[in-house]
Formats: sequence, C-alpha cells, structure tokens
Amino acid sequence: MIYSTYLGGCGDEELQVVVVDDDGCAHVAGYTYSAEFPVENAYDSLFGGFQDAFLTKFSPEGSNVVFSTYLGGDTYNEWISDIDVDDAGNIYCAGATMSSDFPLVNPYQDVFLGGTMVECDGFVCKFNSTGQTLLYSTYLGGIEDDYCAGIEADQYGLAHIMGYTYSNDFPMANPVYGAMSGAPDAIVATLSPDGSDLLFATFLGGTE
Repeated sequence: MIYSTYLGGCGDEELQVVVVDDDGCAHVAGYTYSAEFPVENAYDSLFGGFQDAFLTKFSPEGSNVVFSTYLGGDTYNEWISDIDVDDAGNIYCAGATMSSDFPLVNPYQDVFLGGTMVECDGFVCKFNSTGQTLLYSTYLGGIEDDYCAGIEADQYGLAHIMGYTYSNDFPMANPVYGAMSGAPDAIVATLSPDGSDLLFATFLGGTE
C-alpha cells in the first residue's frame, strides 16, 4: 500500500470520484455533512447549508493536502458527481445543487430553476490547479430536476457533460434530439472553455 488516509469531519462524508493527474496527485470529490471538514488553501472555507460538496487534492505521496475546499451555497445541499483534470491541471466538476445562491462565475446560466421532486439543478464548474480560483461556474438545468453526472475535458478546454433531466425545457444547442421523449431523459452537453457558452446540448432517450 503506497498510502491510505481518512478524510472527513465529525459528520458523514461520501467520496464520489477520484482522478489522478500526470504528476500523481489524487483529486477526490463528493459531499460532506461536516462543518469541520478539513480545508486547506480553500476557495470556500465555510460550511453552508446541510450538505456541501467538497474537492480535495493530495500530493503524490498522499501525506500532504495541496488544497481542500467546500463548494456550495449557504442554504441547501450540493454534491459533486464527477471531476476531470486537463493537461494544465485545471479541475472540472459536475454535480447538482439545491441552492439558489450557489457560487457563480461567468455563468452560461445564472438563474436557479430548481424542480418539483428533489428541487435541484445541475452545475458545472472549473477550478485552477491550486483550487483557490473558480474560473467559471454555472447552473445547467430547466424547471424540473436536473443532474450533471459525468464530465470530461478535452485538449481544447471544452467540457463535455453527461447526465439526466426531468425538464422538458432543459437548454438545447444544436441538438440531435431537441425534444424530451420520456422523463427522465439522458442529456449530453458541451460548454465553451470559459463556461459562458453552451456549444451543444441534446436529449437522448426513448419513450419509457
């Protein structure tokens, strides 16, 4: 075993994803119920709401935390479902939020639309390699519940997002299928490198 460590506070945590970059640094993300979750060089050092997302980067040997940060609003819940790291070390996050005050930077969508079941929108954000600068952050969803479940960044800085939605008004751009077939439908989308433009988005699903 190269290394093994706990990561958490006095409440519950769930780790959703681990991505290792070219330098051997492990990036881990998920959600926490802990107001004393360990933060270091954080973009957001304050716990908000009942459940916050978190993002933590370890040194290659696992003995040091490069950064560790909360991510969320001050009122309701967030969670990170997936992350990716590009060649420059920038970190892309996909997840869902129930907060109308989720932190936004240069957003494509700046309005929280929520839903009628879980009352959540998807979100996509991009951090720099130190975790202290949020390069962009945006809601992504319609008037029903939406979930951004997977993300992959390409060599051009485009973020490709996968997930599912119950919203028939989920934002579309150059869609292959521009209308929802059944609830929920899968969605596939692509954001520009600065996060301000939706280059592609389509429903994907059958009638059941």
